[in-house]
This record gives sequence, C-alpha cells and structure tokens, in this order.
Amino acid sequence: NHKQCETQRENFPNYAPVQLSYNELDNHSHRWAGILKEKGIGKNNIVGIIAERSIETVIGILAVLKAGGAYLPIDLDYPRERIEYLLADSNPDALVTTRWLAEEDERIKKIRWNDIYTVSIDIPGNGTPTSMPSAAKKYTESECRFRRAKYVNIAYIIYTSGTTGKPKGVMVGQPEVGNLIRWFGKTFHVGVGTRILGLTDLTFDPSVEDIFGALFHGGLICIIRKELIASIPQLQAYIRRHQINIINYIPALLGQLLDTKKKMKS
Repeated sequence: NHKQCETQRENFPNYAPVQLSYNELDNHSHRWAGILKEKGIGKNNIVGIIAERSIETVIGILAVLKAGGAYLPIDLDYPRERIEYLLADSNPDALVTTRWLAEEDERIKKIRWNDIYTVSIDIPGNGTPTSMPSAAKKYTESECRFRRAKYVNIAYIIYTSGTTGKPKGVMVGQPEVGNLIRWFGKTFHVGVGTRILGLTDLTFDPSVEDIFGALFHGGLICIIRKELIASIPQLQAYIRRHQINIINYIPALLGQLLDTKKKMKS
C-alpha cells in the first residue's frame, strides 16, 4: 500500500504532507526501513509502534510497511498491565518509538519491554535528522523499494478492548487497507491539496483512513496533539487557520465543533 505513497512522491516531490514534503517523507522512511530490515524485519514480522501523533510516527509506520512488517500500535495511556499483555501476546520482533518518548517519558520507563530491539526516530520539524544512525544513512531508495509479495502481507494489528475477556489481536491485510483507502478517497473526493485532520489514535482503524487517505491521494494530513482536542475554541481556530477539509472523528466532538455561530468556511 505504501507503493502509492512512492508514486505520489514522484508526482509531487515538494508537496508537503504534515511537516515534510513527500520526497522527504519517502526518503526518511526508506532509511529507517533499512534499519529494520538489517535487524531481520521482513514479511509479516510484527513491529510495535509506541508513539504519539507526530511526523515520526508516520515515518515509523511507513518504515515498518516498507520493510515488509506489520505495525502494532501501542498507546502509552493504556494501563501498564494491558501494554505488557499486548507485548506478551503479540511477541513483537521490534519496537519503534520517538527519541523524546524513549528518553523523557516516565511511562515508558515503568514497563517491562523484555529487551525487544527498539528504534527511536528523531526528525525535527524542518525535516532534517538530528541524529540519523550511520546504518540508516547507507540505505538508498532502490535497496528498500517495495516488492510485491507472493502471498498476502499483514498491514497492521489492532487489539480489541477486552471488555468481554482478554484483548484479541485483529490482523488486517494490505489488500483490505488498499480497498478501504480507495473507497475513502472516492467517497470523500480526496485529491491533491485536500487537508485531513489527524485526530484518531493509532489504536483505532479510522487512523488508517486519516494517514493513508491523505498520502495515497496527494493530500495533506495535519497531525495535532491530544491536548488540542480538549479545547474546542482552540481546535476550531486550528481548523480555520489550516483550512481543514475533512475531519474523521466521533459524532460528539463533531457536534461541539459545529455548535458555533461562526461558520467554519473550510
């Protein structure tokens, strides 16, 4: 599925999704995919994604898919017991997080990671890596270019809430994701320049529509922090300022956004 992102990169090399152009996003994800491949990540290997909404998260997801793996989103706001259960049940081959979370977030330090190999991505807002590992620099686009697998690959795994028992991992294949994204783009007329607001946590399926719905069709995804969702006036101001076209979120929040005398023109 990320093959389409590479096609959009060729069509619009300097058009910027999130804070990076397609060209920069593609190059960074290629290099981090090389790191994962070097550590043995390949077809259907599971890689945990422990990150908040950020450009690093998008790069990490693309890197996992380009390496041939399947990503498993893990929310640090989960209880420690749930996170450790997901790790034990899924037995991931590697973990991807951000350097800031790995070094500064106290929640990460309290969890038993069982010595799983971890990649900490660090990309500042201008798109230039501050500490790109030497191993990542040597990987070129051609070395990490996607090759069609003979059998169906898993794209990602999301665990159920576990309210009726233990959480269960649901595997979603790349063909299914491709069908979803094509439907999303056609139904909501996503195209070059369409701005999608990235609100949904990675642990929920709509995040796939947000991220890949934008990238596959030449659009732009605007990723915001959780804190902004708590302030409706600030969120409305953000939507107006960035001229957001599509918001894919729960009805309760959408109702609050629309319950205002000042119409949002976008």
